[in-house]
Amino acid sequence: MAMSETISRMGVATPYLVVADGNAQVEFLEKAFDAEVVFGPKEMPGRKFGHCEVRVMNSIVMLGEPPEGKPFPGMVYIQVEDCDAAYEALIAAGATPLMPPADMDEGCRHGGVVDMNGNQWWVGTEPNG
Repeated sequence: MAMSETISRMGVATPYLVVADGNAQVEFLEKAFDAEVVFGPKEMPGRKFGHCEVRVMNSIVMLGEPPEGKPFPGMVYIQVEDCDAAYEALIAAGATPLMPPADMDEGCRHGGVVDMNGNQWWVGTEPNG
């Protein structure tokens, strides 16, 4: 695949989550964002859940379980049309609230949650968005 095709498919910055439970993470993303697995999970030595790519809206989130050692949480911020509805979908998918949606001084509205693997998910709506 040519570099321009990869950039077109994934963008130039793609989060990679190293999680304790890859299957639970995929299920959470499917419920919260109507996400779709587009690759994997690939079988990898020493892992029950290897590399996987999931489409969340127009972006790819890569994830996998660590081959050894501990997973580590990440934080992802997602621009959405309706911050409040996206926040409620995250809670309905099993996330724990960190901050309910609120209007910020800079004019945006955002809220955040933490998932079963310790990752933080922040959803926001820009002014006029």
